[in-house]
Amino acid sequence: MRAGLDDELRLNVLGPVTATRAGHPLELGGRRQRAVLAVLVTARGDAVSSDRLIDCLWGDEPPPRPLAALQSYVSHLRRVLEPGRAARSRGSVIVSQGTGYALRIAPDTVDASQFEDLLRAAGAADAVEAVAVLTRALALWRGPAFADYAGEPWAAAEIARLHELREVAREQLVAARLCCGEAAVVVPEIEALVGEQPLREERWRLLVLALYRAHRQGDALAALSRARRTLADELGVDPGPALRALEEEVRAQSLPVPAPPGSGSPGYAVAEPPVVDDLVEREREVAELRGCLAGALEGRARLMLVEGPAGIGKTRLLGEARRLAAGLGFETLAARGGHLEREYGFGAVRQLFEPAVAEPERGARLLTGAARAAEAVFDVAAAPDGSLAVLHGLYWLTVRLSGDGPLLLTVDDLQWCDTASLRYLAYLAHRMEGLPVVIVAALRTGGPYDDEALLAELAHSPETTSVRPGPLTVDGTGDLVRRRLAGAHGAFVNACYRATSGNPLLLRQLLRAVQAQGVRPDAAHAGTVTAIGSRAVSSLVLTRLAQLLPDATAVARAVAVLGNGAALPAVAALAELPEDAAAAAVAALARAEVLRDDYPLGFVHPLVADAVYRDLPPGERQMHHDRAARALDAVGASAEQVGAQLLHVPHRGDPWVVRVLGRAAARAGDRGAADAAATYLTRALAEPPAPDRRPLVLLELGRVQASRDGQAALRHLREAYETLPDRAARIRAALMLARTLVFAGPVGEASTFARGATAELFGEPGDGRDDDKQGLLALARIGGYLHDVDQRRWRGPAPAVHGDGPGARMLAADLAWEAVMDSADRERAVALARFAIADGVLLDADNGLLWAAAGTALNLAEEDTFAFWEAAQAHAHRKGSLFAALAAHLWRGHAEWLRGDLREAYQSLVTSYEQSASGAPPSPTRSSRR
Repeated sequence: MRAGLDDELRLNVLGPVTATRAGHPLELGGRRQRAVLAVLVTARGDAVSSDRLIDCLWGDEPPPRPLAALQSYVSHLRRVLEPGRAARSRGSVIVSQGTGYALRIAPDTVDASQFEDLLRAAGAADAVEAVAVLTRALALWRGPAFADYAGEPWAAAEIARLHELREVAREQLVAARLCCGEAAVVVPEIEALVGEQPLREERWRLLVLALYRAHRQGDALAALSRARRTLADELGVDPGPALRALEEEVRAQSLPVPAPPGSGSPGYAVAEPPVVDDLVEREREVAELRGCLAGALEGRARLMLVEGPAGIGKTRLLGEARRLAAGLGFETLAARGGHLEREYGFGAVRQLFEPAVAEPERGARLLTGAARAAEAVFDVAAAPDGSLAVLHGLYWLTVRLSGDGPLLLTVDDLQWCDTASLRYLAYLAHRMEGLPVVIVAALRTGGPYDDEALLAELAHSPETTSVRPGPLTVDGTGDLVRRRLAGAHGAFVNACYRATSGNPLLLRQLLRAVQAQGVRPDAAHAGTVTAIGSRAVSSLVLTRLAQLLPDATAVARAVAVLGNGAALPAVAALAELPEDAAAAAVAALARAEVLRDDYPLGFVHPLVADAVYRDLPPGERQMHHDRAARALDAVGASAEQVGAQLLHVPHRGDPWVVRVLGRAAARAGDRGAADAAATYLTRALAEPPAPDRRPLVLLELGRVQASRDGQAALRHLREAYETLPDRAARIRAALMLARTLVFAGPVGEASTFARGATAELFGEPGDGRDDDKQGLLALARIGGYLHDVDQRRWRGPAPAVHGDGPGARMLAADLAWEAVMDSADRERAVALARFAIADGVLLDADNGLLWAAAGTALNLAEEDTFAFWEAAQAHAHRKGSLFAALAAHLWRGHAEWLRGDLREAYQSLVTSYEQSASGAPPSPTRSSRR
């Protein structure tokens, strides 16, 4: 800090660009000279090159000596901003840096930075303090930001950002004043805000809330009607969830209303719909949420894991995270895992990002460049053959989204997310540094779950903050009980606590049951609470269903079977109802607080869903899944959605089931979700398929499993090889099996099998399959070497390489490796290796075994291979092969180590190790077999 200079200097951009010292205005010169200072302010301390400044000042028509003119402007600004020092130095406020200039001032020297600091401080303050802080923040504005330069392209993004923050601050100030009981006073102000921007739903919500609290319920309903018409006319959409929820509360007259003036009763302190009435004893968790969100605005991305048993309030905290994030200008994307949809590849990821990419123009902008590999997740284009490219593409999609503004991703029921989505979250968590991104995920404890390793990786990541909300105390229980049941007796409260052990969800359900049955909250009825609370959730839900029409029960069961995200046509088909009748039943279930009041359909809580699902007898449950699969297929659902239902259907040998599961596996594989593909194919195998179809299912299952479960892959590939009737298919199976045996088979078996298959499958030379024969021969030889088998069993004379197909490249790669290991005929080894990797043929045909051998042979022959390793890495990402990427990084690190670049070698080897930990097979080294 430069005392006497920065302490007095103030730069103002919230209006015309000006500067003051000790309150006195400074003469900054003409428009272009002031523009130099304005551009440096927008850079926030980063250097701006002279070329960039010249472009901003003059565009396509610079003067004859633009650099001299720019230097003159900087010199004049230095004399004004730091008098007495510019002549003796290169500046301490505007400093020369590289080929340009940068501002070196304290952040609060600029009024825009002061405004943003005050806005953040208001988010952590109570209502009274927030009013004062936001009033100070908005008082800094003297007109539109950078008012002198409203039409300049270089200022457009910063002007738009600051304008949006100002609008948020105006809305937050009104909300804080509502908390302080100023409902009637702020109504005209909110009307003015709505008139300025009638498409901002938050302003309509605040207006309705203020009118209602000012005892103007008729006007509140009229405002809701105006909002609905405006959104429909201008955007063609209905109001969002927050406005719809508020409309229901107004119509039901269930919103809390402040007491009339002079009654002595305080006003209500929350300017939100009363969903927050159960956020009791969660101050620590909310403070953590605020900290994570504030950190993300400064580039400190975090993953916050909310852990605890069912009903402890995890979902409620996710809702609070979304509410807080909205006030800070975050874009929020949400998803929920479902145990019935776990095998849907990237299902949770689709829930997260589909709202962002569904709009054609934005989706086309987001899914470009490095993010293009993520297209397949959203059925936009064909996907690569593996998961790494998709993960890489999804990462860059996240980066692009965060470039539009800070981003919050919330994932409920993380333990039920599909494996591919969990891999994405783990991949992202290690790469978020510097991004304005926060992930908040809820994880139900008390597993076990199928993906314990991935869940543990997320939980123990250095980027993860874990919070574990506990049960409510007796006092917290009393607070919540008395909010619902005024004047509840202490004995009654204690009974509620004993019945629910302080679990917030069970307590809410219990209180609803008590209210529904008209039980008085006095000491005499404490025993009644104990009786009701023994099965608070399931009994209450089933009781509610019994009180509704039969259609409602049929729809609730259909949604329970179909799982989260159920669409109305499928629900209607499964419930055997017309769509209008199903829609009416959905509305009734929403009013009874069984289903959520939004779309797609889902239950208000997993425990409610479980109560409905478990009420179905096991045999009947399987029949429902069978009908659900056929109903989904009839309405054109994806093969994966249908396949997820078929996983729960009895085995009948149905060819349709096998076909659908095969399509589901193919689509999951296209998405890079190999685990899901293996699950579908395993289930298809158990159906079972027809005898002529079974070898093909085995072959595809073995191929999918080869990169994840070598032993299972070997079993299925062996049976496929032995039972396939077609010679071409058997050759394909033999190549897969030999390659898998190298990594997962007993010592020597890869070589033995490949040589035997060669003798069995191939006749005389020239039979049209010579190239495949060379491929098998290459696998026999490299397998023998890597397994350290006696050379007399696998080597023999070096065969000649024929043609330039994939098999020829494989054989050339092996022979180059052998020549280098023999330390004989370096020129021949280099020529063979160069041929092997030329044109990218081997990269396309091999998974990283033989092209890695060719590249390493060149390393050991002291040839320059760095262009090849870069190409191999790029190809691995495009193809999505985790093992290929591991091999490329590993052997690139080896080359860097040989060259003496130890720092680069270390980084490459660390990357390879991390990919190995993600589930790739071991690397092709002799030592790995010992």
